[in-house]
Amino acid sequence: MHGGKNSRECELAGTDVTPDDVSDDDVTSPQPMLAASRHPARDPHKSCRWCGYRHAPGRASCPAQHATCVACGKPGHFKRRCRSSGKREAGKAVNSVTVGAAGIAPEPLLQVQLVPQVGGQACTTTAVADTGAQVCVAGPALMSSLGLRPALLQRRAGLRDLAKIPLASLGAAPCHISLPGRSTLQEVHFVKSVERLYLSCTACKELRLVHSGFPHPQSYVAAAETTEGLSDCPPTRPSSLPLPPLEENIPRLEEWLLGQFSSTAFNTDRNPLPVMEAAPVSRAATLAVAPRPAYGVDVLFLYQSIKADNGSWRLFSQAL
Repeated sequence: MHGGKNSRECELAGTDVTPDDVSDDDVTSPQPMLAASRHPARDPHKSCRWCGYRHAPGRASCPAQHATCVACGKPGHFKRRCRSSGKREAGKAVNSVTVGAAGIAPEPLLQVQLVPQVGGQACTTTAVADTGAQVCVAGPALMSSLGLRPALLQRRAGLRDLAKIPLASLGAAPCHISLPGRSTLQEVHFVKSVERLYLSCTACKELRLVHSGFPHPQSYVAAAETTEGLSDCPPTRPSSLPLPPLEENIPRLEEWLLGQFSSTAFNTDRNPLPVMEAAPVSRAATLAVAPRPAYGVDVLFLYQSIKADNGSWRLFSQAL
């Protein structure tokens, strides 16, 4: 019983219990476990003031013993336990501050200028590009800003929304809708239940908000590259010689010919010459046949007679 009392006092004090201090009553009794759960033993290894981790007591077991702080430059501790980093950062001068924000507008909003074709006044308003609309639609507030009276409005067209619900139209007026460098003349219909200006598909095309073939996809070339030809064009036929055809100009004329026709007449780069596309020509020769002139006997007799009579070469050419 003395041993059980001693173990219970140790657990209540939050210290470790050795096997010698535990009695048989303590093993079967659930009370020591209940006391241990209410008063857990404290961890002897607290977080280190130099590294911030838990390790065995002593400076020798600290991983930051030979480390250098990246915040203050002093050895022996990590940045997470640095006491002077906060003061240094607070005293730094701020050169510039950049504030940026990014977001997506729920609707494609545009700042456009409207000018009525007849009467009224110019007005700048926010428009929505509605590529599914057939006509431009606006509300009574914009009609008032344009200074349009009901008498200036044209016929009231029967308009319906996407759900085929009729819209109460006040009338329509032709207006010039302008963006920087772009403008279009569209008939704007004023409806009671509309608060903004909605641009039709035709207006979006003329204002170049979408391509002309919308809603069909547009094909385009993302990148293009041009390269020079592999061979130069043939040289042009010269109209005259650069030098008089004299004997002393032969070396210079020869040099000019080599430079003028080097790309076609002189194959110095050993490129293969073009081959004619045709059937191969075959020739057969018989060794037993004696060669003979290509001209006939009559021509040879006429040539000899003219030469013997010392006749004119013109008659000979006419005879040929």
